[in-house]
Amino acid sequence: MTLLPQCHPKDPSPATADDINTLINENTALHKHISTLNQAIASQHVQLTLATMAFNKAKNQLHEKAQCTQDKARQRPFDGKAQIVTGSEFKQLVKELEDKCQLEKDEEAVHAEAWVAREQ
Repeated sequence: MTLLPQCHPKDPSPATADDINTLINENTALHKHISTLNQAIASQHVQLTLATMAFNKAKNQLHEKAQCTQDKARQRPFDGKAQIVTGSEFKQLVKELEDKCQLEKDEEAVHAEAWVAREQ
């Protein structure tokens, strides 16, 4: 087994009171700076949380408004005006209503498929 030469470091010069005070002041300043940064990070977290809550509330309000509009449209399939139509016109109106209903069902099915795909 080979022995490695050992180096003896020179004795460090004794620290003066000024050096110690300087290090203490720097340490105190760094602790204050870290505290300030921690407060900034905490406040940003709170701001992000509040922004997310506001966004979700606005999104829910838009969804409720759209849902209310759809519900009102479903409640009144006719415009309330008296209509006198012939047989062929009546058949055309019925076909348009059936097409509209089928289109809504297709849109709901596509929406449901997209929702299921997104959840997976």
